[in-house]
Amino acid sequence: MSILKNYTIRKKIFINYVIAVVMIGIIIFAPFVAVERTNDAYQKELSSFSKLQYQIYTIDAELKRFNGLSITSAIQKKNIDALREKTYNELQEDIENLKQTVLNYNDLLIASKLTNIQTRIKGLKVIADNLREDMEEDYEDGIYSVLALVQTNGKILNELNEIFQEIQKHGSEQIKQIQKEIHDKIALTIGVSVIIFFFILFLFEQTIKEVLLDIEKLSKQFTIFLDVLQRKRTKVEDIQFEGKNEITEIAVALKANIHVVEDLIQNERTQAQKIKTEVKKATQEIKALNRELHITQKEIIHTMGSIAEEHSKETGEHIERVASYSFLLAKLAGLPIEEAILLRDVSPMHDIGKLGIPDSILAKPGRFTQEEYEKMKEHTTIGYNMLKHSDRKLLKAAAIVAYEHHERWDGQGYPRGLKGEDIHIYGRIVAIADVFDALGSDRVYKKAWPLEKILKLFEEEKGKQFDPYLMDIFLKHLETFLQSKRSIEARSGKF
Repeated sequence: MSILKNYTIRKKIFINYVIAVVMIGIIIFAPFVAVERTNDAYQKELSSFSKLQYQIYTIDAELKRFNGLSITSAIQKKNIDALREKTYNELQEDIENLKQTVLNYNDLLIASKLTNIQTRIKGLKVIADNLREDMEEDYEDGIYSVLALVQTNGKILNELNEIFQEIQKHGSEQIKQIQKEIHDKIALTIGVSVIIFFFILFLFEQTIKEVLLDIEKLSKQFTIFLDVLQRKRTKVEDIQFEGKNEITEIAVALKANIHVVEDLIQNERTQAQKIKTEVKKATQEIKALNRELHITQKEIIHTMGSIAEEHSKETGEHIERVASYSFLLAKLAGLPIEEAILLRDVSPMHDIGKLGIPDSILAKPGRFTQEEYEKMKEHTTIGYNMLKHSDRKLLKAAAIVAYEHHERWDGQGYPRGLKGEDIHIYGRIVAIADVFDALGSDRVYKKAWPLEKILKLFEEEKGKQFDPYLMDIFLKHLETFLQSKRSIEARSGKF
């Protein structure tokens, strides 16, 4: 490495880096070219074997289904001939496809066996077609026909199993051979890689030795510099650096300024401490402002939610309970505590859009007309449009809740007909909390439902209106939610 002595550390490292990249390229790409074709053959053989496995599995399942349909049709006298015929056609088509796959591999023996199976299945269909008639004419003869159907089915399944074992044996031999070739090439790659690795290691070691030697000298020079600043020594020891690099330049700068930087350092320390104090003070003020802003946002959200509930003739306790239920369900569902708290804080805004719905609809004691219902559904879009323009985390989350809390898991909800996990988790959680409290509370158009009726509805709507996973969690921890409700009602003086 002495030829690199007069290069800068950066250039030394760059040269070593280029050498390492070239060597790594050899390690990666040379063996890759050798192994790639073998690996492609292995993957192709593995894929073909998996395809044959699946085809045989499908034929097996369809054959069993055909027999089951035939016996069911005969014994229970059900008219399922169309389904049985469709299953038969699919069975014959899948066997033909399997035969073509086998022929592509030039396996004429297995193809011949598959042709025999096709013939047997045609005979099986003849027995199945006459099965109902045999049962009607003579029940005992019909039973014998069923046994004949089962025996023929068993023979076909045995032949399919033998074919699968032959395919499995052939595929296993091919895969073992290809795996052996891959292992041999990988072993060669590892051997070459080890040699190249040690060569690269040697190059870096030499460079690092030179750099460490210079750093050791610089450390000594820097100690002298500090001693001079602290008046611990009066004579400066001259330390020689060979070559031209960044460390040498630093050492030269230290020597040149060893007697003039003391005041500068002290001034910088004083200034730095002053800046640190000011930054700390400013940071504390910013944190305080952020906390105040967050609290203000929460109060605004809660107030607007209360206004919306009052406008729709519902109680302020409704939004408090929905917030509590949403927080508990979010935690139980595994959301981070920060998100659970966020959802608790924004859920009061779920019906903010009702501010845009006429009082004549909101206060109507009876059922809505279709026109009134369509107008009522607009509160989700109105609420979203009120909140969507904000970049604040709280208001963005509130917009999601307002927009999606009436979507349904089965896609039959509104306003957009979202389905399953396309609905935001916030919307799915608030949907359960909102409905649970709404059904259990008196409204202008209904009396509160008993708990048993609510739970029955939840069981029926699991996987339809509500996320089945969240609903299972809710029902499993029902007592937790009921305790929350009791606590809120106790604070309001209902107990």
